[in-house]
Amino acid sequence: MSRVNAFSMPTMTVGSVIQELLPFGSNPMELSFGDEEPNWEIVPLWAPDLFAVVATLAERSGFYAEPGIALSTTASGRKLKRRRAAQAESMGADWGKVSIGVPSGQVLTLWERLLTAWGAPVCAGPGFGKRWKDAAMKLLATVDEACAGVGYAPDDISPDRSQTLATFVLEEYLSAVPHAPKRKSKIGFLPFLPYSLARAVPADRACVLPKALTPEVGCTLRSMTHNLSLLPGIGEVTAEWRLTSSQSAKPASIKESSPFNLLVIPYPYHINSADFSVGRAPDGSDVDGYFQLNAGWMPKGNERDQVKKIADFILALIKAAEADGGDVNAIILPESALPLAIAEKVAPAVWDKCRHLEMFITGVLSPPPARPAGGEPPFPRNEAFVARFNENGDVDQYCQAKHHRWRLDSTQIENYGLSHVLNAAKSWWEKIDLADRRMIFGLDSRQAVVAALICEDLARYDPVLPVLAAIGPNLVIALLMDGPQLGHRWPGRHATVLADDPGAAVLTVTSLGMVRRSTPPRGVSCRDCVALWTERGKPPKELDLTSGGHALFLALSAQSRKQKTLDIRSQRDSGGLIEYKLSGCREITLTDLQNFAWLK
Repeated sequence: MSRVNAFSMPTMTVGSVIQELLPFGSNPMELSFGDEEPNWEIVPLWAPDLFAVVATLAERSGFYAEPGIALSTTASGRKLKRRRAAQAESMGADWGKVSIGVPSGQVLTLWERLLTAWGAPVCAGPGFGKRWKDAAMKLLATVDEACAGVGYAPDDISPDRSQTLATFVLEEYLSAVPHAPKRKSKIGFLPFLPYSLARAVPADRACVLPKALTPEVGCTLRSMTHNLSLLPGIGEVTAEWRLTSSQSAKPASIKESSPFNLLVIPYPYHINSADFSVGRAPDGSDVDGYFQLNAGWMPKGNERDQVKKIADFILALIKAAEADGGDVNAIILPESALPLAIAEKVAPAVWDKCRHLEMFITGVLSPPPARPAGGEPPFPRNEAFVARFNENGDVDQYCQAKHHRWRLDSTQIENYGLSHVLNAAKSWWEKIDLADRRMIFGLDSRQAVVAALICEDLARYDPVLPVLAAIGPNLVIALLMDGPQLGHRWPGRHATVLADDPGAAVLTVTSLGMVRRSTPPRGVSCRDCVALWTERGKPPKELDLTSGGHALFLALSAQSRKQKTLDIRSQRDSGGLIEYKLSGCREITLTDLQNFAWLK
């Protein structure tokens, strides 16, 4: 039997990567891509298409880590590096001044240099192909600069705003995306919105989206860009970028320095063992079972009664929080706090009485999705529900499903006092549906990027965290059904990783009911620690309810953040330059509970 020589196998070349990402040519004229022969002789005129090509070459070859390409080891190398950065910033700024047009002659020359290396192997290693790698690195930096501000609202409205690349994307987005408020969905110039900014690169091959944070540590492709991120094609996980409102400019009343105040409500306050039940019993000696959650903590009554009771309770907490000064800008409830049908009605009901509310985030229990033809009946879904409001009263609501099931083992079953419900000799998986994985990134009014995670999604690296790290949201809110949020436990460890790279602030929130079901280790005092705040450069801060309170009011300050890429380009004034710091925390307690007897 003969052995296969790996070196006789087809080799990935510069040309094969270009063909893979631009199968219809670099500048297809029609969205149908027609029947014309693909042509790659002219550089892609749409900047995100060119970014997808050169960023993929950089990622697959790793050339950005080679001396003399992006890194420097000598004084002359550093001088050249500064000159290259200034050149890329200048060429990119000129390209970004027009929506669609021919870039500078130097960009055309660099593309021609790539084409001359059509048959060059991508993975030949350091020291090989320096000429094409240098060209790709310069194109990468230039395209990234051309897309400064893409995906964000401009600071003001000017008569010629449609002539810039960033504002063209904004208008295209608002006219093409179904969820954009007061807009009609249509196929526009960018057919893959909101999943990719590319036009000629099919979204199942690679996606290009805006980004917020550039890591300060490490040597990765993510360290090389300020404005664009390269993501895998849609399939295993689909990333989505959502704008904050239908306005085509940043609201004048909101400044980056404006406080962003969160009201964390650790509801439910009591969780009974009966709220856990057997979803499917183990059917063999080595077969695990499924458990399911039943929202027995909800107030009694029909859906209308429940919506009113929950909304009135949240409004009472808002009133109590604002009595001491400071508007409430966002409401946060933990994992599985509400049924989806209730959350969809509570959020607008609260906003109707609290017009400075910008965001409502809660974990929800959702009914099973539609059963596929001929397929097995799907399970219910455990999702993060997000509602975002703007000054005009428009609301953008979306859900993001949990990506990993919670597995209850014997230790956890005993810790949460569930042994009489679930057999501790078995492991029990959460009975939820995992299909259609998405990671959604939304902007708040300060042009900061906010992302939500659910419990295990914070701890499991694949498939979502690489997408999150690539885009680098400014604020990550993790909704948990977990014990006390102590810094040494798993949420604190994983939050610290995200605070270090990409540099996001992370807030983890659990319910008081789960904290009180948790049995502390021997010798450890019982604390109602329902939240944990982690920010770059600081240890996690444990946030307790110390006097029988019902919520925590967190004051966040939005500070400007300067960033530099690995090739020392400074970020121009665009979106995402926000860093959230915790500037204050106080407990909110309702003293008059006559109208909220259902909480007990």
